[in-house]
Amino acid sequence: MQKFILILLVLFSTAIQAQNNSKTYKYAIVPLQYNFLSKPNQFQLNVLTRVKLKEAGFKVYMDEGEKMPIELSENNCMALKANVIKEKGIFTSNLLFQLRNCYGNVVFESRGSSREKAYEVAYKEALTIALDEFLFISSKYVNTSYEKPEETTKMTIEETESDDTPFSQRAVKYSFEGKTLWLLKKGDNYTLFEDEGITVFATLSQADRGTFSYDSSDIDGAAYFNPNGDMIVEYLAKDKVEVQKIVFKKL
Repeated sequence: MQKFILILLVLFSTAIQAQNNSKTYKYAIVPLQYNFLSKPNQFQLNVLTRVKLKEAGFKVYMDEGEKMPIELSENNCMALKANVIKEKGIFTSNLLFQLRNCYGNVVFESRGSSREKAYEVAYKEALTIALDEFLFISSKYVNTSYEKPEETTKMTIEETESDDTPFSQRAVKYSFEGKTLWLLKKGDNYTLFEDEGITVFATLSQADRGTFSYDSSDIDGAAYFNPNGDMIVEYLAKDKVEVQKIVFKKL
């Protein structure tokens, strides 16, 4: 009798686990700051996580400063909570990426590592590796029965090495706050110029195939391109807790 009850308990546990593993989620929540770092969005890791989870298909909110949808406020089990943990390593930076459900159970985790010495470079590389592992199988976790989020795309600006080609033909024009800017490709990265190539407005360093670290005089964030070629930058401002979003329109 005891053996029969034990078998029933095992079968019941297996069934529950299968149901949990097959559940999909509409939302993902990203913290403003990871515990192993000293300030919010340090090295742009939190915004990078947000952008990559949006790419996976989630509707993503930061855990502070953003107003949650009513349905999510009433039922937090519609969301997965993201977290990144630093793990010990010799000569490597190792990060553990986790997604937990409303009961605190880990439903997905992946790891990334980097041998880069600079923390910012190493953490971005390690986190990108871990996030890409999730993106590869994200369809198992994302509820796609609602309107699709804004798509990201890989830019196809041709790199022109010849100095004989006029700058205006080598760069792509963008409009932002009444200014005309020029985006020029160099390797896997981009530079955004003012004054037809005289003044650097911002730099974009590749974080992944469709995501870039965006750095300007006043903004550090994550950038990506939509199917129209417009460049979207998301970042955390010092005086605001919600994520800011700016758009550079392709001309």
